[in-house]
Amino acid sequence: MALNNPISMPAPMPRARAITLALLGATCMSFAALFVRGLETTDGRQILAYRGLAQGAMVALVACIIRGISPWRFVTTLDRVDWLAGVAMAFAFALYIFSLLNTSVASTLLILSIAPVFAAVLSWLWIGEKPTFITWLSIILALCGVAVMVGAGIDLGRTTGNLLAIGSAFSFALMLVLARGSGKSDLLGGNFLGAVLAMVAMGGLAIFSGDAGLTVSAYDLLLLLTMGAFTIGLGIAFVAWAAPNLPAAEVSLLILLESVLSPLWVWIFLGESMSIYEITGGTMLLASVAILVSMQRSAQRSAQRSAV
Repeated sequence: MALNNPISMPAPMPRARAITLALLGATCMSFAALFVRGLETTDGRQILAYRGLAQGAMVALVACIIRGISPWRFVTTLDRVDWLAGVAMAFAFALYIFSLLNTSVASTLLILSIAPVFAAVLSWLWIGEKPTFITWLSIILALCGVAVMVGAGIDLGRTTGNLLAIGSAFSFALMLVLARGSGKSDLLGGNFLGAVLAMVAMGGLAIFSGDAGLTVSAYDLLLLLTMGAFTIGLGIAFVAWAAPNLPAAEVSLLILLESVLSPLWVWIFLGESMSIYEITGGTMLLASVAILVSMQRSAQRSAQRSAV
């Protein structure tokens, strides 16, 4: 049934502004790991519950402002794709936090950068977009980079955290493919539901199976709400706002800034340095993604020239 009052979508923004928003969003998100390291609690269920509360509220607020609609209108127009993307994002958020609690920030963030490579494979299997020769080279290089970090993590007792980061990257890639197949103009609905689903699931687990339930210190509560609203919530909202105005490959490249800055912040403020294996594997990963998105962008430009 058609809606009588369709949602008003934002007008296209200038390219320079879209790039600025994407970079600003990646910078905001890069502080999340520093916040997690600064918490007194190491209970991932508590972290996800309170972070999800603030994140969901911030994403909903930004969506209402961008679309010019009420909160009720935003919630009641969430569709099947939003729910599927939300489930994928909930897994991505949860696995990301538990990865940070079980391995280094550098390993988590650098492994997460493999998401565009996973997205390329999923697009091939699901949508039928066959990878090119360069894409296969990028995939092999990325897998070698992950293997270096995961292999080193076995000796350092970080295997669980590294595997969780791989799972988070896969879940995020699944969300990207869902969004691409749907033709949606932004991902704010899925991000909102991802935060809410993670909050409800992990909050419930904390209450019924955690020793402390949802009890955290006032310091942790402030940190968690700030992290949810401004590092993750606002960061993701900025990226989702910019994404419809830029090629997907370019957005993937721009948000790699998060993977570069996150380890830098924890090294500057907390002294958590990177190992030679993380530097080597991370360099291979970032190079593979840069090659992949550069080739995708070139292909898009060629297609546009052919269509003219």
